Amino acid sequence: MERIAQALTDPPEIHGERNKKTAEKSGKFYNFSDAVKHYIKLRGLSQKELAEQSGLSETTISRIVRNSNDKGSTFALTANMVATIILALKVTLEEGQELFFCAFPEIIFWAAF
Repeated sequence: MERIAQALTDPPEIHGERNKKTAEKSGKFYNFSDAVKHYIKLRGLSQKELAEQSGLSETTISRIVRNSNDKGSTFALTANMVATIILALKVTLEEGQELFFCAFPEIIFWAAF
């Protein structure tokens, strides 16, 4: 129980910050959308190129980058989408883990077990 309480009150560094402004100042990502935007820019890719390299549609990449499903709520990611994007961005293992935790922050809770 102590490890669970620790995970809830002091989440690991890999997830980034709870507040978007604090995350930007610290160089961490607030969410998966921000992380993907960062790596697209870092790799010099366009959304269209990422779509081609990942095999996902341009519409899907656009929704991920905007974190919107065009109906007023956030875009629902799947593990397959995240893995495909991680591979297409050709990031390191550590960067891939960070992207995965940004996409699915609830996993940090289960990692405490």
